[in-house]
Amino acid sequence: MSRAFAECPELSAAEIEAIQTMELSLPVVADLSRADALVYCRASTNQLIIVGEAKPWSVSAVHTEHMEGKKSDRKAEPVVFKSFDRQRPAQGYRPGMVMGAATTQDVFPFFHEGRMVAAVSFETNETVRNRHRRRSPVILKSIALLQEMALHNRIDLSKLSRTSERDSLLVVDAAGHIQYLSGTAESLYQRLGFRSNLLKRKIDDLGTNEAAFFAAMQVREACEFETHEQDYIFIRKAVPLFDRDQLKAVVLGVTDVTEERKKEHELRIKSAMLQEVHHRVKNNLQTIAALLRMQARRLSEDDAKAALVESVNRILSVAVVHEFLTHDESSEINIKEVSQSILREVTTGTMDPNKQLKIVLNGPSLLLPAQQATSCALIINELLQNAVEHGYADRAQGTIQINLNESAEETVIEIIDDGAGFPTGFDLERDSNLGLQIVRTLVKEDLRGQLCFENGQGVRARVSFPRKRVEVA
Repeated sequence: MSRAFAECPELSAAEIEAIQTMELSLPVVADLSRADALVYCRASTNQLIIVGEAKPWSVSAVHTEHMEGKKSDRKAEPVVFKSFDRQRPAQGYRPGMVMGAATTQDVFPFFHEGRMVAAVSFETNETVRNRHRRRSPVILKSIALLQEMALHNRIDLSKLSRTSERDSLLVVDAAGHIQYLSGTAESLYQRLGFRSNLLKRKIDDLGTNEAAFFAAMQVREACEFETHEQDYIFIRKAVPLFDRDQLKAVVLGVTDVTEERKKEHELRIKSAMLQEVHHRVKNNLQTIAALLRMQARRLSEDDAKAALVESVNRILSVAVVHEFLTHDESSEINIKEVSQSILREVTTGTMDPNKQLKIVLNGPSLLLPAQQATSCALIINELLQNAVEHGYADRAQGTIQINLNESAEETVIEIIDDGAGFPTGFDLERDSNLGLQIVRTLVKEDLRGQLCFENGQGVRARVSFPRKRVEVA
């Protein structure tokens, strides 16, 4: 429920529910009316509050700012107060200018069980209003009837998609004759092969897929279908209009979504191809890791064997990211889930089973672009390996924490152990092993971040880097 309703003590739960039901249909009505729709309720005798709003997609909105929750007095909203006081429709101008233009208001009362509980103001600037008035009387009468139906909760438009300025509009009477076509509708039907004037023609004689129209006539409700005709894909919407339960007409909206569907299809193919590539890369990396494991088992030198095992873990860290990209269509990777996979690999492949080492993963799920996620996977793997191998070489038990965190500006990853810590005199620049050198390079070059260590009762490694937003094409 809108917080603004809390400012309206005189409204009952049933009245609030009725207002909210009406509000669900307002976006479509606002589109067809080419006006902002604002819902006002009384906060007190001389104060109103906006409890809901719908801004049109068919024209630029008058109010660019968020209006819900805004309060006003009689001086600021004389036309809306006039409607409340007289409990009937009111017309006029909003005091002052909005974006340098006068704003016209057509205000209608909303009743529930005989009591006026709200007022709906359709607001637009004078230029748009004058253009709207020059439209065909047929569409103007249809919009007025639709407004009346919505304001009496006699039609549910909540499941219809929005109507933009490029949509085609038709009005068909109860006998099935076309009484109105917008300019875009004429162009659309011309593309389908109709060169002559379609006014007064019966819609079922056209041979086009008008399933939405016939469904709306049959079920007496607003309907929407996606249809395929020739080389085009359309979304067809139909809204039946009633006057005292008698069907007067049906407003049809047709949206050409051919290009959008083609792009969606191309993206699905691209996504499937990318997932297949990631799947093959993952399999190849796992094959290489298996070969290196076989090679490590044949070696007798401990240093060489350890070097191969470390290489295997690095390869598997990258494979983990490709595994997630195989199953996820998005371009973001949950680094917490990646960390859990790396944690399992380290637990089963590196840790001495005779030691009681516990690895704890803390923090929320963090979504990172694939490139950053790959670098973080390698960093987490290296720091974990380093802690296990060096921090607990002479210790039988301990705890390692992986802490994930983020703010609006940066992402932070910490690996904290209670092991032996760095030896006395350790210098990160001079004494880093290959693993720490890899970490330093990844943090500095790939993540453009900062790496720092705190050496005390164990080691705290902190990696921080700026958040990078994923660009959506």
